[in-house]
Amino acid sequence: MSKRWIPITYFSHADYGIDRWVDLTEYTPEEDIRQTLKTLNRQYNQYIKVKVMLKNNLIALLDQTFPDANRLFNSTARKDGHEKWVDFSAAFWHCKCVSDISENAFSERYAKWCKKHRYNYSPVKPRCVCCALLRSAENEKSR
Repeated sequence: MSKRWIPITYFSHADYGIDRWVDLTEYTPEEDIRQTLKTLNRQYNQYIKVKVMLKNNLIALLDQTFPDANRLFNSTARKDGHEKWVDFSAAFWHCKCVSDISENAFSERYAKWCKKHRYNYSPVKPRCVCCALLRSAENEKSR
C-alpha cells in the first residue's frame, strides 16, 4: 500500500459516514415488522367481523319494528362512515313513526331530517317509504 492511498480512503469513508449520519434509519429486524403487520391484520379482520355482526343484528331488530327499512335506501356509506338507512332508522325507529302522521307531514319531517343530517332530499322518497309501509302492512294482514 502506498502512503498516499491510505489517507484518502480513510477520509472518504469518514466523510461518507459524517454526511450520511443524519439520514441513517434505525435498524429493525423484519420479524418485528412482520409481527406488527400480523397483529394489525388480525385486529382489522376482527373489526370487520364485529361490524358485519352488529349490522346484521340491527337489521334483525329493525325488521321487527320497521320491516324492510334497510332496503328503502340504496346509497353507499359517506366518508364519515354514516349510512342513510341506519340514520333513518335511528330517527324513525318504528313504522308507526311514519304511519301515524299524514304523508305531507312525514314529507316535511323527512325533509328537515335530510337537511339536519346533510343528506340529499328527494321529494319522491317519502312516498316510497309510505308505499313500502302499506305493502308491509298488507303482507302482515295476509299472513
